Amino acid sequence: MHMAFSIKTLAILFLLMIAVMSVYNFTKRFFISKLNKWVILAFIIIMFFAANIIGARLKIGVSGFNINQIVYYAVMALFLFGLYAFFDVVGWSKTSRAEKRNTGKKMVIKPKAKPNRVKKKDGK
Repeated sequence: MHMAFSIKTLAILFLLMIAVMSVYNFTKRFFISKLNKWVILAFIIIMFFAANIIGARLKIGVSGFNINQIVYYAVMALFLFGLYAFFDVVGWSKTSRAEKRNTGKKMVIKPKAKPNRVKKKDGK
């Protein structure tokens, strides 16, 4: 009996996720904020289906590792990169919420006028 995904495949995908996240955090300052969210969403959908088709064709996780699986992992990396970019552009990530909060107008706290003080000064 074969498992759908072996531990080795899951470990590779986990390491791939960490590598893509590192590359994404390095490059997001340069061009991610300039992208349209609909273009990124279309890219994610295409990469999702491409990864599933390639994974089913190559029987990822069932057979042993071979050189053809590099294409699958590259497509999966592009899918993860697009997913991170989409979350950042839409504003669902923690960093984008913090940036929105910091870029807003700075609040100036003004003291509240106290009418009783004016009355006391006139009475003296």
